[in-house]
Amino acid sequence: SDVLLTSGNFTTSLSSTYGPTFKLDSSSTVVSDELVAIIEDAEHSITIASGHMRLRPVAEALIEKARSHPEMDITVYLDGQEYISAWYYEQQLIELDECLDEADSASETADCLDSGFYFGYALALEGIDVRYKTYSYRWHYSYAVQMHHKYILVDDAMVVTGSYNLSTNAEQGTFENTILFTADRYPELVQAFSENFAAIWNTGRDGAL
Repeated sequence: SDVLLTSGNFTTSLSSTYGPTFKLDSSSTVVSDELVAIIEDAEHSITIASGHMRLRPVAEALIEKARSHPEMDITVYLDGQEYISAWYYEQQLIELDECLDEADSASETADCLDSGFYFGYALALEGIDVRYKTYSYRWHYSYAVQMHHKYILVDDAMVVTGSYNLSTNAEQGTFENTILFTADRYPELVQAFSENFAAIWNTGRDGAL
């Protein structure tokens, strides 16, 4: 139904030294802006399966939705690498406060806020139902069987999916795509995503992998 591209965060130009080139417009966040709007417009449910939850605007939109609409069914399934302890969460807050205190410009403040904060714990503190796909006592990339889904299902009526991770790096560090599929045009596809989430949400709870 629609396609969002992070290339919209970059401007192109012709350099006398390098020829055709591009640079980041750090004030532009075209995909995360749309994801926030989709979350804000949700009416009864938001379902997320994501390898990461490190994108502040999306995490804060989910938290605000949970606060303003406590009846909203919000479920988030993350990869095991996103799990942190209560101690680590508190350390994140301390380091963020220290970074903000030392920031002398708007760009430095933005860097503090976009520092790869792990938001899974923060979501759970707000009463959002968060689960993690775990496969070992300690996560390590060399043997992790990663849960790398990247989709948001809203009101069982829309799926947002693509190569885009929920991270600042995906928004402004790489060229990624996000595609919006609506149930009125793609009912079987939206249903398939719904069924997939129902299956992975209960991974291991019946004793099977």
